[in-house]
Amino acid sequence: MLGRCLQDQLPGIWMVLGALLGVVVIYSFVELGLHGVRPGLPLTDHNNFAAALYVFVLPLAYRLMITQAERVRSAGWWIGLLFVFPASTLIAATGSRAATWIVLAGVLCLAAIACRETGRTNLIVIVPVAAWMGWLTFKVVFDQADTSLQSAETLAGGLGVRLTLIESAWATQPDNLLLGTGLLTFPLLYRQIRGAEDPDTAGLFVHNNYVQLLVETGVPGLLPLFALLVLVVSRLVTAMRSGKTAAASGGDAGYAVALAGLLVHALVNFVFYTAVLGFLAGLLAASIVNCSRASQPPAAVAWYLLVPPVLLAVIALGHLWIDVTTAAVLQGQSGNTWTRNIAADPERQLRFARKFQELNPSRGTPVVGEAVLLSRLLARTADASDVRRALDV
Repeated sequence: MLGRCLQDQLPGIWMVLGALLGVVVIYSFVELGLHGVRPGLPLTDHNNFAAALYVFVLPLAYRLMITQAERVRSAGWWIGLLFVFPASTLIAATGSRAATWIVLAGVLCLAAIACRETGRTNLIVIVPVAAWMGWLTFKVVFDQADTSLQSAETLAGGLGVRLTLIESAWATQPDNLLLGTGLLTFPLLYRQIRGAEDPDTAGLFVHNNYVQLLVETGVPGLLPLFALLVLVVSRLVTAMRSGKTAAASGGDAGYAVALAGLLVHALVNFVFYTAVLGFLAGLLAASIVNCSRASQPPAAVAWYLLVPPVLLAVIALGHLWIDVTTAAVLQGQSGNTWTRNIAADPERQLRFARKFQELNPSRGTPVVGEAVLLSRLLARTADASDVRRALDV
């Protein structure tokens, strides 16, 4: 709803977010090339990082193909094309099979829609080739190609874990699925039935949004996802049947395909349980919904009214930085050179844990980290006071 109210500002919002993501892409690409670091930051899940990338790659690829067919190219067109290549490389480097196939299939689907809408096929293939070359670069240049047997084993292992989580989610279901057990209750209930066949997951998510929402929130929790599904299908059908330009076909097909990718990805990962992807899904939905009322110029806003949201944003980003850095230093998540150096030194880890307790005392991970580090350094088990303090936090 906020996106519809900001209909005129949506292109600017996408440009700002795209610029921020561009910085992340450049950093991740350099880390991949120099250190072989699997891309994932600032998100702690590599699959969700890949999803955030294709949310931008697919709409951009569609716009590039439309512009190419109309033979109107500028410096921005070349910058966009250059963005598709490293972003596609990073998507392949995350190791997310679902995201890789979503990008490859989505770009081909958008190429077909672009040909239908413009009636031209000249050089539209350039953009799909750029996306495919990004995938090929990772597989060949970075020498990460797996054998078919290794890929099959990895795929089977991933499916096995997900099926185990789905079975566990159904085991926690109430007698009446109308309202469910309560939002975010799965990790609490899963502890009681978790078995030895699931040693690899944190046990926080089912890795299937539809099953987890049905178990936790019942039927009402699934209605928004089905509404998005109906919206996406209707826009894509309109775009394929009309043969008109993107503006006249009832929405941008690039946004629709990107949202469709998130809906498909939600079958195997916790897409809509990630705040960043939920926010992007809302922007995608707003971008493909036609606003029937006439556009009105935004009212002037006094500058001092912007101070509270700016301060709130700074505080929120500070807490995000604390959490991401803590996960990298104390929980073994991917990080940068600075965090890796701290994680390799127990003394620096201990100073880090104590300092970050001061920055945000409401987080339990630094407290638990301090207790574990002290027990290792003093060659003893954590005493009762350490445990009680960690539990209190």
